[in-house]
Amino acid sequence: MLILLTQADPFQQEQSKLTYLDLERSAKNALLLFGRITLPGSSILKSSLTATLVKNARQLLQCGMIVPDLRDVITTSVNMLK
Repeated sequence: MLILLTQADPFQQEQSKLTYLDLERSAKNALLLFGRITLPGSSILKSSLTATLVKNARQLLQCGMIVPDLRDVITTSVNMLK
């Protein structure tokens, strides 16, 4: 099962004053419960907390436990609907 880690969203981080330790703890809990998490590519690029989490979790990326959701830049909204 692949779970979206909503705490990776920069807007939510700002609104809830989330710290890196909070984000890391949330990611670890989700990984323990579900085995795999996904992080939106836009959140990785826009949030220094999320980017740091990804940098510090290279082994989890390599083994597929953290899956970045990277969209193809060529994809348009019309193609996404097909």
